[in-house]
Amino acid sequence: MKVLLIFPYTPTFYGLPNYPPLGLSYLAGTLKHEGIDYNVLDLRVYPDWQSVFLTEVEKNYDLVCMGCTAYDYNPVRHLASLIKKHSNAKIFLGGAYPTLVKEKILREEPNFDFLGIGEGELTLKELVEALEGKRTLASVKALIFREQGKIAVNASRELNDNLDALQFPDYSKYNLKLYHGDTSLKGILKRTRILPMTTSRGCPYSCTYCGIPVFTGKKFRVEALKAL
Repeated sequence: MKVLLIFPYTPTFYGLPNYPPLGLSYLAGTLKHEGIDYNVLDLRVYPDWQSVFLTEVEKNYDLVCMGCTAYDYNPVRHLASLIKKHSNAKIFLGGAYPTLVKEKILREEPNFDFLGIGEGELTLKELVEALEGKRTLASVKALIFREQGKIAVNASRELNDNLDALQFPDYSKYNLKLYHGDTSLKGILKRTRILPMTTSRGCPYSCTYCGIPVFTGKKFRVEALKAL
């Protein structure tokens, strides 16, 4: 099983990103821990991202995974159409936007095969197991997929209270020299590199502009200091 994780290119006024995408890096850490063959492609750092993308997609991946917010959705749709045109890979879409609108995406977009709802580490791990024949798709919680021409919506996944068991984000597949790093004056002078991680998930509040309670729940969960 070969898996490709992609962060889409999205036009921005801010130039190159400061650091690699955190969510994708946690998925990478999970795949690495499970011994799954994978690569990560952050299209934001490549001026010629189209050629980089097509070269990588044509390497016979079995599964391509992307995440998106509402802002990223149209670029992700475009990438999905190119993936289907240039490969036989299945496409898994996760992130805040699929979590919010759910099966609406599969009704409208034929290029997506699977949707992950909420936090994706365990869902992606179990999806790979299903594609390898080790379990059924119906047994993968928080997964939405097509089955015999219909859309199947699996049971939701309980919030993971044991954040200590999560793998650390894996940054080994990125070219870290392509990221700005710390853009404060002190960081620029010292060329400080930033590699983020999370120490908590969830938020009890309901700010109208924020998707965190929808995506990671309202229960505030923390990692133990010893796990960091």
